[in-house]
Amino acid sequence: AVVLTAFTLLPFLIFCIMAAPQVNPANLVQVDWDTVQWGKFLNCIFWNINYWDSASTLAGEVQNPRVNFPRGVLITLLIVVISYLGPLLAGVGIDANRNNWKEGYLGVLAYRVGGRFLGLWVVAAAAISNIGQFEAEMSSDAYQLQGMAERGMLPSVLSHKSKYGSPPFALFLSSLGVLLQLSSSFSEIVELLNFLYCLAQLLEFAAFVRLRVVAPDLPRPFKVPLGVWGLSAMLFLPYVFIVIIMSMASLHTLCVTAVVLVAGPLLYWLLEQARVRKWIEFNELKYFMPTTGEHQSYRQWDAQRELDQEEEDEDIFDSNSCTRADSTTTLLLRDSDNVNSQ
Repeated sequence: AVVLTAFTLLPFLIFCIMAAPQVNPANLVQVDWDTVQWGKFLNCIFWNINYWDSASTLAGEVQNPRVNFPRGVLITLLIVVISYLGPLLAGVGIDANRNNWKEGYLGVLAYRVGGRFLGLWVVAAAAISNIGQFEAEMSSDAYQLQGMAERGMLPSVLSHKSKYGSPPFALFLSSLGVLLQLSSSFSEIVELLNFLYCLAQLLEFAAFVRLRVVAPDLPRPFKVPLGVWGLSAMLFLPYVFIVIIMSMASLHTLCVTAVVLVAGPLLYWLLEQARVRKWIEFNELKYFMPTTGEHQSYRQWDAQRELDQEEEDEDIFDSNSCTRADSTTTLLLRDSDNVNSQ
């Protein structure tokens, strides 16, 4: 991963260094406001810098997430901003003719500045970067489906792991969503994804604040060091930007979203019928949501999680001779006022 990251970032760094002497500062302040397509512009920016919450689905693979997650997000944010602004400022500084800026034009500028080798390197780095983004998105989607299946919210078949530890059926289901969008243009896909993502973000923000209110003592791998009002203030600007993005949606996006919103409850009802009537096998439902009136404290037992992980590793390396033991330890222990000792 480190080698691939270096391979994809180095050509753009070299391009910026070699292009610096040719940059015309006057090009950087030329803006034709009348020709700006604000809907596509803001949607592309939003699409390029969103999906940070997808990293949470891989939290189980990270050691000490309380420390490493904030550090990783901060470092990644700086790399993303620099990797976008640097090459674009260098490219526009060389050529500000907007008619020349088509898909792949950075490769043309790299060829002009650094020769054939740098131009090919930029194109190859862009291709590998796209593949990496696709793999990351597929992985996060698949792990979300796997996690929901493990907790009994989806059929248990989606929680199945291959000998490599990956969820093949969840990956297959995620790939179907990609195939359904092949007939749409890039701008249509970006706008649709952004609109659906905005709806999901509104729900995540609401759940984020509500959980802080009703379950302040719930164990968290990482906790934002702010109170309820501080969290609300922190989320105000994201809320405003999300509303702006959603207000620019086309009729096509609204129609597709309406179909998704109608299909969601129907699919949920169908899954519940399948669970009750035992049409499909489900794991035991593991879901807990404390109510506002509950003031007990909660803590999670890491011992059980480590035991389950060890058993899963044994199953992966020797699936023929190892079987999973039934779990006898409770994952979540509620300490009530009536219990004085554990």
